[in-house]
Amino acid sequence: MSHTPGPWTARPSFSMHWDYAIETDDVDIAHVLRLAHHDEPRELAIGRANAHLIAAAPELLAALKTLRFILEALDLDPIATDYTSILERADLAIAKAEGKP
Repeated sequence: MSHTPGPWTARPSFSMHWDYAIETDDVDIAHVLRLAHHDEPRELAIGRANAHLIAAAPELLAALKTLRFILEALDLDPIATDYTSILERADLAIAKAEGKP
């Protein structure tokens, strides 16, 4: 199964239960819940940062897949560049984003 296509956007919510809504085509697909104390500037900033990170997920996944493809296609010397661990980390992140073990 695939995720909801992007782009996603984060918008402030005036709900009593969450601070931000992640949406696409005016449909909410996720909500960022309040952390500890809603009125504290630090908590509001963390919630805002989390919402924007979540909203960027489709573009980040697409960029990572493209970079991984390019890096592998370059066929660099893995010992000299240590790109093998980078490819492994990219594979793990892509699998996590796609809900694979």
